[in-house]
Amino acid sequence: MRATLLAATLVVGWVPGALASSYQTEVGAQLNIRNDTTNSLDAYAVHHFAPVNPGHRYPRAQASYTARASNLFARAEEDLDRVLAGLEFYVPDTQFYARAALINDRTGAGTDSGWIAQVGVMPLEHLRITTTLNDDGYDANLQLRYLLDLGAGHFVHLDAGVLDTDAPSGRYFEQQARAKHYLGADFYLDRDTHIGAEYANTFWGDEITLRTGRYVRPGLNVALAFADTPRGNRLSLHSHYRF
Repeated sequence: MRATLLAATLVVGWVPGALASSYQTEVGAQLNIRNDTTNSLDAYAVHHFAPVNPGHRYPRAQASYTARASNLFARAEEDLDRVLAGLEFYVPDTQFYARAALINDRTGAGTDSGWIAQVGVMPLEHLRITTTLNDDGYDANLQLRYLLDLGAGHFVHLDAGVLDTDAPSGRYFEQQARAKHYLGADFYLDRDTHIGAEYANTFWGDEITLRTGRYVRPGLNVALAFADTPRGNRLSLHSHYRF
């Protein structure tokens, strides 16, 4: 089943529709291979309220971010044991941003259901500052995302965050939300190709990730990441398709 879903995601990207200049929906899958044999498959879908045009200036991977494209999203992780569904919203003509999701998590001993939200501002173009809260309460935290234009068609995408708490939360948008602090950077060789790395100080120890990705066609992305974590190494194979 896992292999079938991943193969379907890869194959569908080769249809002529992938050549369209704009897109409104993105679907993707990621196979995570761990050396402790607990492999898993993640899948997601994002539908934007209006078509997103990647243009010719910014990296394709940052199209929805630079366009401030509001959307509905759904994500299934760890072989469907963790499911998230929600809304990402850029308030028109303001600096304000919000993201909220409902979560059903069966990765632990029982079933955990709840909600999580991010709220923040974009005080400068392509700079977003947010904080995260959930129905369990609030621990002081801050996330920063920035796309820096280096000129000559090169960009750097920065992600950083800090979390002040004594215990990890089971509810999150991305794995970084389990980290005490993290810093990641992706350098875009051109608008289709990037290489990057991330360091995270998690509740279990230090984690280092190396990653790369490329749009092999305008609507089809393939990516590879390797992470050295306190709980073993992880190889992730990712692909998504836009239409």
